[in-house]
Amino acid sequence: MKSLRLCLVALLAVSFFSCGEDEKNKDVSVKLEMVVGEEGLVNGRTYNINGVDVQFTNVAFYLGDMTFRNSDGSTFVNQGDNRYQLIKPGIFDYDYSIPFVKDGGDVSLDEVSFIVGVDSETNNDDQMTFEMRPIGDPLGQQNPTMHWGWMGKYRFMNIDIDADLDGDGVFGEDDEKLVYHLGKDAFLGNITLNPNEKLEGGANDFRINVDFEKLLDGIDFNTEKFTKAGTDEIDLANKLFNNYSSAFIFEK
Repeated sequence: MKSLRLCLVALLAVSFFSCGEDEKNKDVSVKLEMVVGEEGLVNGRTYNINGVDVQFTNVAFYLGDMTFRNSDGSTFVNQGDNRYQLIKPGIFDYDYSIPFVKDGGDVSLDEVSFIVGVDSETNNDDQMTFEMRPIGDPLGQQNPTMHWGWMGKYRFMNIDIDADLDGDGVFGEDDEKLVYHLGKDAFLGNITLNPNEKLEGGANDFRINVDFEKLLDGIDFNTEKFTKAGTDEIDLANKLFNNYSSAFIFEK
């Protein structure tokens, strides 16, 4: 009998704590980070990509309209002043919370969508509008620049690399610099990820990795060294653009 009572107490305790966990807001944290394979991307660090040792010197891209859609119909959308972020090496956090609803049932994070770049209307603003943006505005003037000046239009994706093409361990020589800049309305990336992850009461931690090893997959650094999405380099620009779909990876 004593043993039975202990078992009942244990079951009640488990039930109590279980209910406690279920009766919490569902707090979602998604950390976005540039990586190279399994390593975080750091400017100046040496990585081997496509059989060549490389060092990134300046990497940045625009990410906008980040939207999380849940199975219960709720959404979290970055709008207003937070519509666009200029993503650089490091970790960028997105956080939202679904309030607890009694008998609300299971909820899952079904879809994450965003754009890589800047919408056409903003991208075609005149030079004065661009220059008048306040300090700290991700769409304002940057150093290094993310805008093509008087020509207008933003650099959606900026990748500058020093490559050791001859394998002598020396970086920074002029003929071994790789410049990959994508912009113009035709290269606006639309990314949709479908995690279908059940959300528990309390903390739900996820990651979106942007893998530059995958983004640069299939690029011959010896012959494909430069693109600014011009007509002469359009094939290389399309290669990079088509790699977007595999470079953005959702992980738990």
